[in-house]
Order: sequence, then C-alpha cells, then structure tokens
Amino acid sequence: MDILSKEIAGNPDDQGLYLRRALAWADSGEPAKAVEDVEYAAKLGDPLQATLVRGILLFRQQALSAAKACFDDYLQRYPEHTGALSYRARLLNDTGDKGAALADYQHLIQLQPEQDPGIYVATAQLLASTRPDEGTQAALALLDQRIDAVGAIPQLQRQAISLEKQRGDYAAALQRLSTLDGRIRATPEWHVEAAELLLASNDSGQARAHLLVAQEQLQQLRATPARAKTGARTQQLLEQIDGGT
Repeated sequence: MDILSKEIAGNPDDQGLYLRRALAWADSGEPAKAVEDVEYAAKLGDPLQATLVRGILLFRQQALSAAKACFDDYLQRYPEHTGALSYRARLLNDTGDKGAALADYQHLIQLQPEQDPGIYVATAQLLASTRPDEGTQAALALLDQRIDAVGAIPQLQRQAISLEKQRGDYAAALQRLSTLDGRIRATPEWHVEAAELLLASNDSGQARAHLLVAQEQLQQLRATPARAKTGARTQQLLEQIDGGT
C-alpha cells in the first residue's frame, strides 16, 4: 500500500495505479477506500477500466447482479479479456447460470489454454452436468487434453477419476489413479482408494492386498484424526470382504 501511494504521489494522473491500489485496499479490508480510488480513477482515463475493477469489488462483496452488469459492460468492448471472462464465469456458475458459465469458461480456455487447473476442473464439471448424454465424455477429453500437455496434475486427474466413477468405468478410474505422483501412491489413503475401486470391479483379492498394505502403513505412522478415519475405512472394507467370502 505504501509503495502504491508513493507511486501515485509521483504520478497523480496514472489511472492504473489507482485501480491497483483499489484492489489492495479491498484486500486489506478497506472497501470504502477501494471505492474512492475506483471512482477517482474513472475520471482519469478509460471509464471501462474502472468498471472492471468496480465489478471485481462488487463480486467480492457478493453483490452479484451489480458485478455482472460491470463485467458485461467491460466484455462488450473487450470480449477477449481473460480476467473479466474468468470473473464472469465464476459469477455465472455461482448464480446457477450453468450454460452461460460454461460458454465463458470454454472461451477462456480457447483464448488462453495455459489456465490454472481449477479452470479446467470447473469447465469439466459444467460439461458433465449441463450435457447429460455426451457431456462426461467431452469433460474427460478436455481434462486429458490438458493432462497430455502438462502431465497428470492431481487436481485434473482427480476430477477425471470422479467422472470415470460416475459413469461406472472403475477400471479406467483405477488406471488414472495409478498415474498419480509416486508420493501419493505411497500413502495409505491411495491404497484404500484403489481398494474401493477394485471392490467396485469385483476384485476382492487385489482389494484386500491394498488394504493390508494400508493397514501396515498406518501402524507405522503418527496417529492423526485423518489417519484414524482412513484406518476405520480400511477395517470396514476388510470386514466387508471377509463377510462376503
């Protein structure tokens, strides 16, 4: 904040500095000062630049209708601005306008494929939920396209695993699970997840082997609430297997 204020003192007509400071004020819990900077910035240059930041402030305050109007105005002139598209896509998703949110997310990825994994996950979720027939396949294709480019990032592969499970393809889900980082595959949680998929595929023998590995690992690790939960699930699944034999 001090750095921006000093820069503004030396460049009092720089609209961008005021808008940057407005966002910094908002991050610091000073919404009134943020609005003051936005309104002043609107007089210094392109008013739409202030409109975009005003929309971001309104979005953070959950004034979603007013925020959407700001993003709409901005994107009408600058339809390929990825920042505005990202904010509007999130807003539309939050307000239940899934089709419009999907269109914005897809446009965003088309413009800039190097998006955060969260953008791909949100887009895949919307594809699967808004297009009941071919949506899941399209969602998996989108995730795989990004995985092929950057590797099996857990956030992307986890979403793909979830979609495979939803459509009942447990073998595909298990194959994807096996591609996760070796540090993840070395955890008891991974072995329990693998066991669950194997059980869903009616392979109780392999499932039991994974559960025994998880059980042994948990005995050697420091007890935590999360590990206690994993241990309970391990025991439950072993009893389920033993009860079915």
